[in-house]
Amino acid sequence: MKVAIVSFDHIDCGISLAKYLAEIRGLSIDLYLVFSQKYRSVSIVNLEKFELRNGLLKKELSDNLIGSEINNYMENRFNCRIFLYKSASIYDAANFYLSYRFAQSLKAEKYDLIHFNGTSGFMVFLHYFLRKVPRINTVHDPSPHTGESSWINSVVFKLLFRHKIGYILHSEVLVNEFISRYNVNAASVYKVYYGPLEIYHYFNHEKIHAENRTVLFFGRISPYKGIEYLIDAAKIVRKKVSGLKVIIAGRGDLHFDVRDVMMDETFTFVNRYIPNDELVSFIKKASIVICPYTDATQSGVVMTALAFNKPVIASEVGGLPEIIEHDITGKLVPPKDVAALADAMLDLLVHSDKLERMQRNIRKKCQSEELSWGYIAHRTYEIYQNFA
Repeated sequence: MKVAIVSFDHIDCGISLAKYLAEIRGLSIDLYLVFSQKYRSVSIVNLEKFELRNGLLKKELSDNLIGSEINNYMENRFNCRIFLYKSASIYDAANFYLSYRFAQSLKAEKYDLIHFNGTSGFMVFLHYFLRKVPRINTVHDPSPHTGESSWINSVVFKLLFRHKIGYILHSEVLVNEFISRYNVNAASVYKVYYGPLEIYHYFNHEKIHAENRTVLFFGRISPYKGIEYLIDAAKIVRKKVSGLKVIIAGRGDLHFDVRDVMMDETFTFVNRYIPNDELVSFIKKASIVICPYTDATQSGVVMTALAFNKPVIASEVGGLPEIIEHDITGKLVPPKDVAALADAMLDLLVHSDKLERMQRNIRKKCQSEELSWGYIAHRTYEIYQNFA
């Protein structure tokens, strides 16, 4: 079977899945990483310093652009190419033509199935041009997050999810929400978790020891991420934990006043794109990762933290309770509850034995069947066979 994985965002997950799928006998994988000229840093790949033409780039150039660390991780198990749209707008006529050319390139390869990883407005065009090719779609976020919704997004989502194809979601709660919201046939919707994002181990090989009073938030800045609740909780915790350090690292528009945070020695605020090696150094330095989201689906941040055996304190929202086991691999707190978040932070910062126990539990959990990439790849292959 010959399969194309077309990845919109979630590139770290897409590369890991492709690598383990390529190990399956009789399965040939090609991976396409999709960007627009406006957004050229996505997940672990940053193309911002390069001048690149629109369309499908040659494999040799794609290999050079993604860098040696990612190429080392992929181990030449599959082909990987980059595709660029002119802009981020589906109203741009050039993007319609680019979608046509992309679809023609995919059809020329005679794939038995095309697997879309993530969602994009450009898929409206691609679904039309590829309507005779079997397809499945991994849907990471079945509805827009707080602060990111618009009528355009709502229309695009309804257009994307009306097709009679296979769908993969990353938790039971998201499967149920997806079927209900879009009236999709339950028989075509599957739950498959995705594994710890081990690819980040290929960046930054420095030996950095965790600091037992350092906690980390990382990822894209957005209103639903709940950073303001972490800040308020940290101000409570530092009254009992001297030397507390809170690192907040990620790019995005700030939706609240952070001038006092910038001047506060408790907080290190890095509001920009974080290169992979720097991000890994932050993760290694932290003893706990905090995800104080007000709403969520699933989280690549959580899966990256688990790859480094870091306990996670997270809001009890979306599919996170299916991954984080309370008091076993981390802690779950009600969203927007500053007092509960502060208590959870304090408990783990004061009791180092709990942190160590959680780290041992994380190692076991990441090797468990449903979270291992080998299992995930074989389960995905079974789904392919239902549609190809």
